[in-house]
Amino acid sequence: MRERWGTLRDEQEKAFVARALLTSFGMEPEPAMAAIEQAGDLQRVLRDERGEPAASALVIWAGQFFGGRSVPMCGVRAVAVPPERRGTGVATELMVALLREAHDRGTPLSTLYAATQSLYRRVGYEQAGHRNRVTLDPARLKARAVPGTRVRPADLAKDHDAIVACQHAMACNMPGNLDRDAYLWSIIRNPRMARTDTLVVEDDRSVIRGVLTSRLERPAYPGRGFALVVSDFAASTEQGARGVLAALAGFGSVLSEIRLNCGPTHPILLLLEEQKYRIDHEEHWMTRIVRFKDAIEARGYPGGLSVRFGVRITDPLFDENNGDWTIEVENTRAACTRGGDPDAELDIGAMASVYTGFASPAQLAMVGRARGDASALERLGAIFSGATPSMVDFF
Repeated sequence: MRERWGTLRDEQEKAFVARALLTSFGMEPEPAMAAIEQAGDLQRVLRDERGEPAASALVIWAGQFFGGRSVPMCGVRAVAVPPERRGTGVATELMVALLREAHDRGTPLSTLYAATQSLYRRVGYEQAGHRNRVTLDPARLKARAVPGTRVRPADLAKDHDAIVACQHAMACNMPGNLDRDAYLWSIIRNPRMARTDTLVVEDDRSVIRGVLTSRLERPAYPGRGFALVVSDFAASTEQGARGVLAALAGFGSVLSEIRLNCGPTHPILLLLEEQKYRIDHEEHWMTRIVRFKDAIEARGYPGGLSVRFGVRITDPLFDENNGDWTIEVENTRAACTRGGDPDAELDIGAMASVYTGFASPAQLAMVGRARGDASALERLGAIFSGATPSMVDFF
């Protein structure tokens, strides 16, 4: 498997990936090759028994925040199988190889956006968080310049570290948001399909407290004016968040609508004077627990919680995750040890939904994905309770 799975060997394999992207996502050859070059050694290919490439994917070694802590995560992007290879099982084989690489690297989680859920559920992923498109009417934005702040164009080279710190300050308080690696920052700063502009909001000490990256698009006929598409935004303080809204309001004279992506309970939405915005379902991202013990011990937990809980996990791919575990939570940290009497039983996919806070154990029991008495399921849910898991990023 290791010889059949790995980074690209030569130009022929690059050409294979480019065609797979064309036939899977409609990506034209030039942007496809640019994306492959941008990915570098993150690009992976699965080869058949003859050593010929059969499928491809891109891996992202980043982090995902849960309970205020960054949990190492393998993001999966652009899983592509050319038409002549479809229906042969290579997509499942590719995902198994990818997950084994993540496991061998010691990465506790893997997260992706699914074009088809059935493939990823077969290898242990489950719905785990939200990403929605929020459409704002610019005429309803009453935000104005915030005293003590200044909005200016970003110098992406000079301001990079400060922008990262601003994004980190917001993301760490929002379950499911990403602790971005260099590749994720590169696709935000250098998108393939459109040129973006970035503004920063500084406080009176010239510290960046807010960031807004966006582009203008013509709406579909018979729309008028422009749509402002926000590809990234963050704020580390209330002042920064109000500054971001004021910057959005500043576009109002040329806009018909503002579109941004986030979870349904993003805190910046609380600053709007009225709930006169539309939330469209985009899709749920899916998560797979790759290393159960490490995942449990890496994330944070509610303060003041002191609990001991036994859980039985079934995982068809990784034997080390199978069996009975005891989770002990104290002072926002957890220890996870082998053995003990199980209070509840879940498959590895259902456990991912509980882990992120996306679904409660009681909800999962209703559809046959969790077992245990009502009191036990309630206690398990309390361990992983928190804000709605969501993501700004798409990959």
